[in-house]
Amino acid sequence: MRIIILIISLIAATLVADTNFRVMSYNALNFDGTSTDRTSYFKDTIEFNDPDIIVMQEIIDQSGASLLLNTFNQINSEYSSSDFINGSDTDNMLFFKTAKFSFVSQTQISTALRDISEYVLSVDNNELRIYSCHLKASDGSTNEQLRLQEVLELRDHLDTLPVGTEYLIVGDMNFYSSGEPAYENLTVTTPLISEDICTEVGNWHNGSSYSDVHTQSTRVESFGGGSTGGLDDKFDFIFANYGMNNSSGIEYIPESFISFGNDGDHFNQSINNGTNSAVPANIADALYYASDHLPVCADFISIGGAQPSGELIISEYIEGSSYNKAIEIYNGTGTTVNLGYYSLQKDVNGDGNFTNSYNYSGSLNSGDVFVLANSGADPTILSIADATNNVVINFNGDDQVRLLKNNVEIDRIGVPGDITFGENVTFVRKSTVTSPQSGPQDPRSNGEWDNYPSDTFAYLGSHTAINPTISITSPNGGENWERGSLQNITWTSSDIGLNVKIELYKDAEESYTTLIESTENDGAWEWQIPVDFPLAADYKIKISDSDESTILDESDDFFQISGRYLISEIQTTANGEEGDSPLAGQNASTFGVVTAVSTYGYFIQNGSGPWNGIFVYDTINNPMLRDSLHITGLVFEYNAKTEIKDITEFSVENTDSELPAAEIITCLSANHEKYEGVLIKVLESTCTNIDLGYGEWLVADGTNELVVDDLIFSYSPTLNEEYNIVGIIDYSYEQFKLEPRFEVDIETKPTKPVNVEIEILPDPNQVKLAWLNEGYTYKIYSNDDPDIDFPDESWIFETSVQNLGEATISMSGNKKFFIVVAEN
Repeated sequence: MRIIILIISLIAATLVADTNFRVMSYNALNFDGTSTDRTSYFKDTIEFNDPDIIVMQEIIDQSGASLLLNTFNQINSEYSSSDFINGSDTDNMLFFKTAKFSFVSQTQISTALRDISEYVLSVDNNELRIYSCHLKASDGSTNEQLRLQEVLELRDHLDTLPVGTEYLIVGDMNFYSSGEPAYENLTVTTPLISEDICTEVGNWHNGSSYSDVHTQSTRVESFGGGSTGGLDDKFDFIFANYGMNNSSGIEYIPESFISFGNDGDHFNQSINNGTNSAVPANIADALYYASDHLPVCADFISIGGAQPSGELIISEYIEGSSYNKAIEIYNGTGTTVNLGYYSLQKDVNGDGNFTNSYNYSGSLNSGDVFVLANSGADPTILSIADATNNVVINFNGDDQVRLLKNNVEIDRIGVPGDITFGENVTFVRKSTVTSPQSGPQDPRSNGEWDNYPSDTFAYLGSHTAINPTISITSPNGGENWERGSLQNITWTSSDIGLNVKIELYKDAEESYTTLIESTENDGAWEWQIPVDFPLAADYKIKISDSDESTILDESDDFFQISGRYLISEIQTTANGEEGDSPLAGQNASTFGVVTAVSTYGYFIQNGSGPWNGIFVYDTINNPMLRDSLHITGLVFEYNAKTEIKDITEFSVENTDSELPAAEIITCLSANHEKYEGVLIKVLESTCTNIDLGYGEWLVADGTNELVVDDLIFSYSPTLNEEYNIVGIIDYSYEQFKLEPRFEVDIETKPTKPVNVEIEILPDPNQVKLAWLNEGYTYKIYSNDDPDIDFPDESWIFETSVQNLGEATISMSGNKKFFIVVAEN
């Protein structure tokens, strides 16, 4: 044994954040490249459920697989897929989000009917195998025995896997009850290999007590080649390897299994019959038309780092000329290790069958290495070696080598598939790598190894280890930062690179947002929090080495981003349609410009367009048009209209703010909750009723009708006259109503400019305006400021004349600007 140069003796585990993910298994019902009529239904289902892994059965051809991938990537372009392998019957496909998973390999397990597909993914350095099955259909003892044979083929394969391998068995199993031999072989036969993560076990076929887990059929009617009869069978399953939940690696989140879309109230019915309380109506329809099966889903978590902290690692690999071969392992645990728990194994040409083994013995002090060499190696190697072995230490560059503890793999070098990754080369583990990594590891590309020319022995017999760290100091939990403010994100670090990456984590969404991809590792970065940044109390900061993403730290606890709500955050409903404010019943602070004033309050906006306006019920404060306000009050639903009342904070920040532009929309759009409280304008709307009662009248623009009300301004319309109307959308007595604010908000058609000449009369306080008379009614408005757009309430109505080409106006002051408007 050789003593190494130890820079830091206590090695901490590499920090990797935990990753939550959802797995969906879905029989796609004979889906091929011509099934374009069903893509929108699959898209709606996947977009609503948002699985991270989708395993599908009954894929017919490559074009069908490609069509589904393109469909899923219309959602967020995150999905990739396995290869399509055309077997003797319908086939399987895997789709996965590349932001969370790396694809390792796939293998087909042959059975008498349909192949079982093995897919291997990596997440957070944890390896997950997924087996997609479509077992023999139909009931009866003959078919049960055929299903059993398929399961036995799978079991034979699983028996070859190392102890501790984590996997899921999913698919259309066609089990009618838990008493079937195939089901029992998966869940009861010893040694135990898997667990059904759905706890409702029994005679599922036509059993009403299992109505909430049935997956076939989604339809009573016959169409598209699928089964009929309604939901009365549970054919789709997710099994996890026995003992999966052991507080490391991949963990199943208990009680997360669902038959997606099944609300338990559709026994022997179509999934979209009547009301479905599990999913919206459009998703129930999508499930009905997409397939005769419901998908099944479950949630999992990959525990970051996954590998034991303070474990031995493979620290050097030598594959040189002749028999110059050696493997070095290193103890950086901080304590002496009993080597009797460890073994080294090798496969042949990357075939995954690790039949060649060496059992270590003795002990290994912390900071020491153990070198195992081929007995025919160069004397320089043999002089350093602690032992020799010609079975495992006989690799040729395409053989995987792995380190095991208690027969469970903890570290590996090499990749499967007869790939030459390590021929005539020396690989030395980087000093920053302090934890082992199970599963396939390509030393050429995974960033953990330095490579040297063939027959380099200079590094053998010692290993240098350092402990790179990042520690966030702010925000580290409990801080309250206000949106729109400038804040310092601070940290300390040692033994890391020149730059760091800073990300923001939001717990409710389980997602990370990059704040800056790379910034100098100087311990501080200024973050200008956007004024519209979502308010929440579940944020954390994550900082990682820009060149080595596994070196990271995250805030110990959540911090809060607070501030005033945008009106759109108060108004926007959960589904973007009708409904209550998400803040109903809560006190909220907001801000906005007064767009209209009424007897019992005022309307404010802090942006143009939908969801950006609201009525404030306030009989105490008396703001003016254009006032910019900060207010705090209770968000309240008054007869289905969102208001703010019980004002506890009121301040005028500015008295001459710019009004938001009126949103030009149709009468149809105006009859929607998203424009409640918003300043809008409808064009070319004809008066169809001059008196609905209570000062209301009706206009229509060909898309719909719209009530015009006199809450703020009263107007006497002309029947069949065409108007352009500006106003606020209000809601009362179960109707959306347009509320003009003053006369210039109502324009009659046509409105067009005329050539106006101004003559100053002998009386200096009078002017004469003349224009070309075309038989209209002419209205004259004046303003001291020509830069104010017309119409605006600051333009004063002077007079009107009918079928005349001139008018005399009295005036005072040195300047006056006039506009003449022609109306039918």
